[in-house]
Amino acid sequence: MVKITKELSFPEDFYKFSTLSDKSNDITDNEINKWIKECIEELKQDNKRTWTQIASGNTRVIVIRENDKFNIYVMKDYWEFEDD
Repeated sequence: MVKITKELSFPEDFYKFSTLSDKSNDITDNEINKWIKECIEELKQDNKRTWTQIASGNTRVIVIRENDKFNIYVMKDYWEFEDD
């Protein structure tokens, strides 16, 4: 969670995690599927946690548990803001 210290403007204040022209940071579908399974297993093993994520290159996977159901978000070439 970040503390917002200024009025944000999209896209000027955001960083884009995008695929490089040589695709060296592109995460494969197989790797994404592994991440999803890892995140679900992590949440199943720790009942106190409600969410987890894995991110690398141009991709972020977020899994949120609500009761016994999982919401899974896969983002490729996404934008992100971090307050400095």
